[in-house]
Amino acid sequence: MILMRGGFGGTVRTTWNVDDEIVEEIKDYARARTMPAGKAVSFLLKQALRQPLGTRIEKGFEVFDVPEDSPIVTQEHVQRLIDEL
Repeated sequence: MILMRGGFGGTVRTTWNVDDEIVEEIKDYARARTMPAGKAVSFLLKQALRQPLGTRIEKGFEVFDVPEDSPIVTQEHVQRLIDEL
Protein backbone atom coordinates (compact mmCIF):
# COMPACT_ATOMS: atom_id res chain seq x y z
CA MET A 1 0.00 0.00 0.00
CA ILE A 2 1.29 3.44 -0.89
CA LEU A 3 0.01 6.66 0.66
CA MET A 4 -0.03 9.64 -1.65
CA ARG A 5 -0.62 13.27 -0.78
CA GLY A 6 -3.67 14.62 -2.58
CA GLY A 7 -3.88 17.99 -4.28
CA PHE A 8 -5.80 19.43 -1.35
CA GLY A 9 -3.40 18.34 1.37
CA GLY A 10 -5.16 15.05 2.08
CA THR A 11 -3.73 11.57 1.80
CA VAL A 12 -4.85 9.14 -0.89
CA ARG A 13 -4.36 5.42 -0.42
CA THR A 14 -3.52 3.30 -3.40
CA THR A 15 -2.24 -0.22 -3.86
CA TRP A 16 0.52 -1.11 -6.32
CA ASN A 17 1.76 -4.56 -7.16
CA VAL A 18 5.54 -4.56 -6.84
CA ASP A 19 7.82 -7.53 -7.50
CA ASP A 20 8.93 -9.21 -4.29
CA GLU A 21 12.62 -8.74 -5.14
CA ILE A 22 12.06 -4.98 -5.54
CA VAL A 23 10.28 -4.80 -2.19
CA GLU A 24 13.23 -6.54 -0.55
CA GLU A 25 15.70 -4.18 -2.22
CA ILE A 26 13.69 -1.18 -1.02
CA LYS A 27 13.59 -2.56 2.51
CA ASP A 28 17.36 -3.15 2.44
CA TYR A 29 17.97 0.34 1.05
CA ALA A 30 15.75 1.94 3.70
CA ARG A 31 17.22 -0.13 6.55
CA ALA A 32 20.78 0.81 5.54
CA ARG A 33 19.81 4.48 5.70
CA THR A 34 17.54 4.22 8.76
CA MET A 35 14.59 5.66 6.88
CA PRO A 36 11.03 4.42 6.41
CA ALA A 37 10.47 2.32 3.29
CA GLY A 38 7.92 4.83 1.97
CA LYS A 39 10.48 7.62 2.07
CA ALA A 40 12.99 5.35 0.34
CA VAL A 41 10.47 4.62 -2.44
CA SER A 42 9.75 8.33 -2.87
CA PHE A 43 13.43 9.23 -2.94
CA LEU A 44 14.34 6.50 -5.43
CA LEU A 45 11.41 7.29 -7.73
CA LYS A 46 12.20 11.00 -7.72
CA GLN A 47 15.84 10.25 -8.46
CA ALA A 48 14.96 7.90 -11.33
CA LEU A 49 12.32 10.16 -12.87
CA ARG A 50 14.58 13.20 -12.80
CA GLN A 51 17.42 11.46 -14.64
CA PRO A 52 17.81 13.01 -18.06
CA LEU A 53 17.47 10.65 -20.97
CA GLY A 54 20.79 10.02 -22.63
CA THR A 55 19.97 11.64 -25.95
CA ARG A 56 22.17 12.46 -28.89
CA ILE A 57 21.72 13.99 -32.33
CA GLU A 58 21.89 11.63 -35.31
CA LYS A 59 21.31 12.96 -38.83
CA GLY A 60 19.51 15.97 -37.36
CA PHE A 61 17.18 13.98 -35.08
CA GLU A 62 17.37 13.69 -31.31
CA VAL A 63 17.50 9.99 -30.48
CA PHE A 64 17.95 7.83 -27.40
CA ASP A 65 18.70 4.18 -26.75
CA VAL A 66 16.08 1.92 -25.21
CA PRO A 67 16.62 -1.39 -23.41
CA GLU A 68 16.91 -4.37 -25.74
CA ASP A 69 13.75 -5.94 -24.32
CA SER A 70 11.62 -2.87 -25.11
CA PRO A 71 8.61 -3.55 -27.32
CA ILE A 72 8.86 -2.49 -30.94
CA VAL A 73 6.77 0.57 -31.79
CA THR A 74 5.08 0.06 -35.13
CA GLN A 75 3.52 2.59 -37.47
CA GLU A 76 0.11 1.16 -36.55
CA HIS A 77 0.80 1.78 -32.86
CA VAL A 78 1.81 5.39 -33.57
CA GLN A 79 -1.31 5.92 -35.70
CA ARG A 80 -3.53 4.52 -32.94
CA LEU A 81 -1.99 7.01 -30.50
CA ILE A 82 -2.46 9.89 -32.96
CA ASP A 83 -6.11 8.88 -33.43
CA GLU A 84 -6.64 9.09 -29.65
CA LEU A 85 -5.66 12.78 -29.60
